[in-house]
Amino acid sequence: MNPSLLSRKSKAEPCFWRHPMGWGELLLSAAVGMAFAATVALVFYSDYRFVLAAAPLGLLAIPLRRRQRVQRRRERFILQFKDMLYYLSVSLSAGKSLETSLSDAAAALVSQYGREDTELLAELDAMNSRLRLREPVERVLAELADKTGMEDVRSFSDVVAVCRRSGGNLVEVMQHSVRILREKMEISREMETAWAAKRLEQRILCVSPVFLVLLIRLGSGDFMEPMYSTTTGRVIMTVALMLVAVGFVIGERIMKVRI
Repeated sequence: MNPSLLSRKSKAEPCFWRHPMGWGELLLSAAVGMAFAATVALVFYSDYRFVLAAAPLGLLAIPLRRRQRVQRRRERFILQFKDMLYYLSVSLSAGKSLETSLSDAAAALVSQYGREDTELLAELDAMNSRLRLREPVERVLAELADKTGMEDVRSFSDVVAVCRRSGGNLVEVMQHSVRILREKMEISREMETAWAAKRLEQRILCVSPVFLVLLIRLGSGDFMEPMYSTTTGRVIMTVALMLVAVGFVIGERIMKVRI
């Protein structure tokens, strides 16, 4: 198997993950974001003009929420895909064809996850319907890889295509490839789990300056008064707020771990 097949990534940005948000979720995200932005402006400037100016910035919470939803969908999909590879390996070891193994894997996933909130099952149902119409399995898998844009799905599709073209031992190669892909996905999941606590700590540290300023203001209002009533104080508070924002952006980039 050519190692370059395992390292190739889809260049196109797929729309498979972009599901529209409901009006309730949109309004809730906007309300929470605007309330947070207004609170930060009130704490750092103590001027309702700045509060009114900063509140619309809370609408940025909507794209942030969309990215969170996409990330969660991708995590669920890759977990289900990992389990699908296991079921495929078991079926192939029993002497079944790849087409039959895909059907068995779909049934096993239904038993494990149910049909609600499972992105992979909908795709497997469509794939199995096409396979029953005698479409080549490598074409069906290649289209799934193009649709999702995921490297692991692309690697699996490439393995199947190479085995079909070269006439190699599909069962042996598939078992070896499935083992490699599953190990890689398990390592990635373990890393995400290990970094989850650190990611939470980073976000708490980014928000803590807001609460620190608020506590000082509530406990020693006279001490903080020059920061709100003088030009120099407002400049200092603006610089501090910018540093907090930059720290948040840098922290989010550092926490994006991919293997």
